[in-house]
Amino acid sequence: METRAKYVVIGSVVLITIALAFLFIINLTQAQRDFDEYDIIFTERVSGLSDGAAVRFNGIQKGEVTELSIDPDNPSIVIARVRVENDTPVKTDTKAELELVGFTGLAIIQFVGGSPEAQLLKDASDMRVPQLKADTSGFGAFLEGSGDVLAQANRLLSDDNINGISSIISNVETLTGAF
Repeated sequence: METRAKYVVIGSVVLITIALAFLFIINLTQAQRDFDEYDIIFTERVSGLSDGAAVRFNGIQKGEVTELSIDPDNPSIVIARVRVENDTPVKTDTKAELELVGFTGLAIIQFVGGSPEAQLLKDASDMRVPQLKADTSGFGAFLEGSGDVLAQANRLLSDDNINGISSIISNVETLTGAF
């Protein structure tokens, strides 16, 4: 009887030690990684952005996209819920923009700037999840302005210009034939 009691005591101590170790590890990881959540409001397409995409602050990765959704009241608006490390100084004047990464077509969200005097967005907002309106990205501005480029290209390729270029080419051919 005595030998069996020792096994029960030793087994109980081992199980309690393992449980305490797991609780300690879980508590330690939660204490080190506290996050703040923000909703980024996009009024442009967010092609290439997906759940798990990086969120950077001035080029330094500080979080990730946790959810993408479409505003039920206005389907042209995309809402990206992001979580960033709680020490990230997202101020009321911080800008958010969509940025393409390389030539792969993948996109990230980039937080830029914020003045030292501005208040932290999480302290200034009365919403549960503070919102930040995204600026038009460089690529989006290029696409919006591409209509002007196409109009200029059409003007450049008018019939008069094409006839002028054809006569220049025929003159060059005549000149080179004379040599």
